[in-house]
Amino acid sequence: MIPNFIGKKVLFKDRQVGKIIMTNPSDYFRPLVQIGDQFIDLSSPKQSLEIEDIFI
Repeated sequence: MIPNFIGKKVLFKDRQVGKIIMTNPSDYFRPLVQIGDQFIDLSSPKQSLEIEDIFI
């Protein structure tokens, strides 16, 4: 069973903090996240951000 991470706070390896907005059904480890007023799709090949920790 896949845990529901929507709405959870995340820490990225570059020390930025964001929030998980939506999970990607084809890759649960690369969700849509929000950092400030930006929405970033981590499944995009252009993205280099990596999640370091999820605050449950």
